[in-house]
Amino acid sequence: MEMTPNLQPPKPQPLYKTLGRSLLKYWLGGFNGIQVFIFPVLLLYWLDALELLHVVSELLTFKMHYLPLCIFLFLAVYVLFIIAKYYVSAPHTKAEFKLFIIELHKYLLTCLFCFAILFLLAIFFKYFYGILISEKAIASWTARGLGIFAILISHLSHSWTEPWQKLGHSFPNALARVRIFARHHPYRFHTFNLLHIFLILLFCRAYINWQDYIYYPIFHALGLDFKLNLISLSSTIALSINVILVTFAALCSSFFFIPLVWLATQITRFLHPIKPRKYDKQPIIEQINEQTQEDTN
Repeated sequence: MEMTPNLQPPKPQPLYKTLGRSLLKYWLGGFNGIQVFIFPVLLLYWLDALELLHVVSELLTFKMHYLPLCIFLFLAVYVLFIIAKYYVSAPHTKAEFKLFIIELHKYLLTCLFCFAILFLLAIFFKYFYGILISEKAIASWTARGLGIFAILISHLSHSWTEPWQKLGHSFPNALARVRIFARHHPYRFHTFNLLHIFLILLFCRAYINWQDYIYYPIFHALGLDFKLNLISLSSTIALSINVILVTFAALCSSFFFIPLVWLATQITRFLHPIKPRKYDKQPIIEQINEQTQEDTN
C-alpha cells in the first residue's frame, strides 16, 4: 500500500476559529470526560447531593418504569459525546467520519448484547443457585467500564496516529504505520500505552484536589454557587430535564479539567516514541523509516 502524504499546505484559518477549535479539542477531545466515569463523585461539585440522592432513590423504587428510558437517554448522550470527541480530535474525511459512526454503533450493539447476557446470568444464579448478584451493581460497573474503555481506545488511537496525520497522511495510512511500529517495537508500544494510562489516572485523581483546593475556594470567595438542582420524576419531561442537567454538570467538570488535559497532552507528546520531522519534499519519521521500507519491500 502506498503511504504518500498530502503535501499541500493547509489553508490558514481565522484566529477566532483556531482558538475555538482548540478550546473544543481540549474540552470535548482527548481523554476529557473520562474523569466522570473514573470518579463519579466529581459530579457532586455541580449537582446538589440531596436532590441527586432523592431522584436516584425515586428512580430505583417508585419510578422504576422510567429506568429503561433513562438508560436510553444517557446512552444517546454518550454516543453524541463520543462522536463529538472524534470530530474535534482527529482529522478525517466524510467517508472516515461515516465509517467511525458505523463502527461505534457496532461496538455499542456488542456491548449491549454482553450486558444482556450478564443480566440474565445474574437472574439465573439468583433463582437456581441462590447466589445473589446485584443487577444494579452490574449496570453501574458495566456502564462505567464501557465508558472508560471507549474513551481510552479513542484517545490512545488518536495519540498514535496524530504524528502522521499532522504530516498529511490519511487515517488508514497513519493506522498502518502504527501497526508497523507496534510489530517492530512491541515493548516501546505497550510501555507508552501503560505510561499514558497511568498519567490519565494520575491527572484525574489530581483533579479532585484541584476542585477542593483551587476551584472551590475561588468560587466561595466570589460568592458563586454552581450547584444544579434536579427535579422530581413526575413525568418523562422531568426525566429528560434531569438528564440534561447531569450532562451539563459533566460538561462543566470537563471544562474546568481543560488545564490538566492540556498539561497531560504536552507531557505525552514529549514522551511519544514517534517524533515527526518535516522536510521540504518528503516527511520522515524517526525510528520508523527503515522498518517501513523493509515492510514495503
